[in-house]
Formats: sequence, C-alpha cells, structure tokens
Amino acid sequence: MDTVRNELGVGVPIGARAAARASGVIGSNRRDFELALGRARHEGMDGPARVRELAEQMVSAALVMPLLKELRQSNRAAPPFGPTGAEKTLGPLADAALAQRMVRAEGWGIVERLERVFGERAGEAEAARRALGEGGARP
Repeated sequence: MDTVRNELGVGVPIGARAAARASGVIGSNRRDFELALGRARHEGMDGPARVRELAEQMVSAALVMPLLKELRQSNRAAPPFGPTGAEKTLGPLADAALAQRMVRAEGWGIVERLERVFGERAGEAEAARRALGEGGARP
C-alpha cells in the first residue's frame, strides 16, 4: 500500500487509486508552477497539444492573471487578517498557477479560437518550411 505525507509530514497509507490521483495532482501542480516561472519544457509535445498550451498561456497571462492581481491587491483587511509578507511575495505565483488551472478547464471560447488561429498559422509556417526545403536554396 502506498503512502502520502500529510500537512504535518506524517506518512498516511492510501490505496492505489488515491496514489495515482495524488501523483496526477502533484504533477499538474508542478507543471503549473513551472509555467508560472517560465521554465516549462515543451519537449515531446506534438503540434496540436503545444498550440493548445500556448493559447491557454496567452489567455491566462493576458486576461485572467490581471484580474486575479486586482482582486489580491484590493484586500485592505486589518493586520491580523490582511495578507502577510509571504502572501504578498508569493501571490503572483499563486495567481499564475490558479489562472493556468482556470484556463485549462474546458469551455473557454477564446482559448479555442486562439488555438484555431495558432494552428492555422503553424500549418502555414510548416508548409512554407517544406516549400523552402524542397525548393532548394532560400532567396
């Protein structure tokens, strides 16, 4: 039986299904964090998956993150309830990860539209690359 560490660092036994689900969540959170830091790798991603991810990143950075930033900065609570220094420092990373998770959810028409546009342009670029490669030297 697998174990997972709880908030106190104590190993808690879990079943195989829960372990698989937890590893997926951890992997997803890690990917969100890498995207927020700008260190995500796109190796091994095929064209459509890469285009979808780029569309999601654009919507996340251009539309969702500014709204989350405004919400976070509008918190004017008194010191015991207001944001701490750590929350102020790490808030943008949390915003980026939340924005990525929100945009990754289905139903964002703008993401789907950008995916189509980027896909068409990627197809045109690939066709131009093939034409240059088949046609010999570049002009």
